[in-house]
Amino acid sequence: MFPQIEKDYIQTGKVKYFFLDFPLESIHKKALKAHEAANCAGEQGKYWEMHDLLLANQSRLDLDSLTEHAAALRLDLTAFRKCLDSEKYVEEIRRDISEGKKAGVRVTPTFLLGFLEANGTKIRAVQLKRGVSSYSHFKIVIERLLSSSEAR
Repeated sequence: MFPQIEKDYIQTGKVKYFFLDFPLESIHKKALKAHEAANCAGEQGKYWEMHDLLLANQSRLDLDSLTEHAAALRLDLTAFRKCLDSEKYVEEIRRDISEGKKAGVRVTPTFLLGFLEANGTKIRAVQLKRGVSSYSHFKIVIERLLSSSEAR
């Protein structure tokens, strides 16, 4: 579903895509550290690769496994571990969680569909979609939003 949305809407400039970290620590004790690992991998240009690797290996999120994942992505392991040990992304992740909760996020994935404010710094969500849906469903919602008077 997402690759098609990316191709048809994001890459064409019709929509912008924003991603917030929203680890569900109450049910995934190692989720926060996994989100940190993705952000640390992002420093080396491999955020999405680490993100996808972590989703595919949810039972392997301990520190040793995170380092193994980084090695599999050919990251600079010294820099990766230094970043991970520093916990430099924890505050940013906690802000994302807070923003998500204010917007009504309770589960992952959750999609907030809406409009970018005029100053370009804030999104005004007009529809919240929890869970995974088909591409055709998202297409209908996106097209409806793009054709609305609010999009102009």
